[in-house]
Amino acid sequence: MTRRVGTVLRICHFNIGGISNAKIELLGNICRPKAIDVIAIQETHTVDKADLYKRRYIAGYVLIGAIHHKQYGVAAFVRDNIDSARMIVSE
Repeated sequence: MTRRVGTVLRICHFNIGGISNAKIELLGNICRPKAIDVIAIQETHTVDKADLYKRRYIAGYVLIGAIHHKQYGVAAFVRDNIDSARMIVSE
């Protein structure tokens, strides 16, 4: 027996091992058809926001926050049809 507990939130967490245009495109191609709501990526290897933005965007998603580091780094994206999203912790 399955019990419905309400609306489903789909989350994808991915160690991207250094963000690139090709990896962003692949991640979007994986997440969009699955209707993923939140994408959390680690190991972005970006030094600042400009460095992250030059790697392209994930089509259909909005960046809500990132912590940058040249060897580490994380970023969080939400689907562009989600109205109430905010970053709670930042650098």
